[in-house]
Amino acid sequence: MPIIDADTARPMTPRLWEHARWQSLAWLALIVLVAVIVRAPYLGDPAADHDEQLYSVIGQGWLAGELPYRDMWDRKPPGLFLIFAAFHWIGGPGPWAFQIPGVIATAAAGIILYKLALRIGTQIGALTGTALFLLNIPLFLLHLGQSETYQLPLLLGSFALMLQSFELTKPRKVLQKLSLAMLLGGVALQIKYGILPICVMLGCFAIYRLYRMQWTWIAMAATALLFATLGLLPTLLFAVYFLANGAFWEFFDANFVSIFYRAPMPDDLASRFRIHMILAAFPLCVFAILGNFEARRRTELRTSNTRYSLLTFTVAGFASVLLLGQPYMHYFTPLLPFMCLLAVPFFSYSSSNKLFAAVAVGAAMVTASFDEQVMRTLTHRHSITALTQAIVTNTPEDECLFIFAGPTILYETTNRCIPSRLVYPDHFTNPRERNAMPLDPFEELERVLAKRPAAIVATQDREMTLALFDQEAVARVNQVLGTDYRLVQEELRYPRMVQVWVRNDL
Repeated sequence: MPIIDADTARPMTPRLWEHARWQSLAWLALIVLVAVIVRAPYLGDPAADHDEQLYSVIGQGWLAGELPYRDMWDRKPPGLFLIFAAFHWIGGPGPWAFQIPGVIATAAAGIILYKLALRIGTQIGALTGTALFLLNIPLFLLHLGQSETYQLPLLLGSFALMLQSFELTKPRKVLQKLSLAMLLGGVALQIKYGILPICVMLGCFAIYRLYRMQWTWIAMAATALLFATLGLLPTLLFAVYFLANGAFWEFFDANFVSIFYRAPMPDDLASRFRIHMILAAFPLCVFAILGNFEARRRTELRTSNTRYSLLTFTVAGFASVLLLGQPYMHYFTPLLPFMCLLAVPFFSYSSSNKLFAAVAVGAAMVTASFDEQVMRTLTHRHSITALTQAIVTNTPEDECLFIFAGPTILYETTNRCIPSRLVYPDHFTNPRERNAMPLDPFEELERVLAKRPAAIVATQDREMTLALFDQEAVARVNQVLGTDYRLVQEELRYPRMVQVWVRNDL
């Protein structure tokens, strides 16, 4: 910045302050608008993605007295199921109950990212980085009800608090900021454990901040214990809750053991997903590298805490992606905001920054594929309505539905009982999950079929997708369907045909 002579400097008048304030509000409103547009295609969609249907069913089951892990099994942290239970308790049983909070969480993450970007770039650079973050959400298949949607504002909030602690001098204020950051990180960890490397890095930076304040080693050790306790506090509280309800070992096995018994993804499927992820992430990596080079050229950014923190947390984000193992697209999400932030100096200070910003945002709008999203969601909405009607019309209320392969949300839309604690159909059909279940899925399948559920939901392509379906389980279900059930409805829930089979005596 050029030095301005104090005698010639023009103080900001109240009118200029008012203009700046309204301009800032306008940019924040624009970010909220973009977040709503990005999320709009799937609002009201009861079956936008597989994961959120499961979380919704387990959350509503918890409200009805069913305990996660003991009565309805999945390996996600209980904090995720708790927020879905809270959403449904407030907003009712429909998908809007968790989708509206999903939009709010997306907008909040965008606003926090914008505020962080202003630390290392100009307004156009900050807006471009924020737009890239929001517009890449569809490309990385992050749906409204997936865990990362609710995790991102907590993660970015804890990162912002950590950065703010470097600007404070009073030890009490610093400790307050860092303690709150640790607690937010602990809550985010209870939504999904995959961000553990980022949380560890957050703790390391907190200790480094104390070191910079010249705290004694004993004081730093005691405070590190406090930070660890705050970070683990949500998990410890849930452990006490499940212990009090007689389901501690079910909770412990699902959260900390079962994942290590899941078989790796087949090579051809993993390779396809990995190539998709690399191609999608490649432009962001290029922008991030260019942004880092641009930052190194500027004296005020070369040694800034924000830049070094971003670089370090980006490395932790890569570790999070690798820690999760399976190359699902939405697993890239914890890394996405840090990549966009690293790119901000490039869109702020390069000689052709406005041109590059326009090209980057335009390309992101194309890859968001809004037309494809609309096509997908139309099939979801129609098929769930038709499948629900077929099940309700052809089966009595007091008999169970069994979803062998298909939309989990049909348990809720039909109000039919669930015949197994393995609520998620993938746990019956996925050969990679067989050794990771709390019980043998094939034996459980035999038990469920012996109960003769009123209707069975399956998909037409179950024999062809060997990587997705356990063929022993498929053969057993096909045998039962061929002798005891009749096909009453078949609908496209993109990209698969879903069938409803009803017992012959009904």
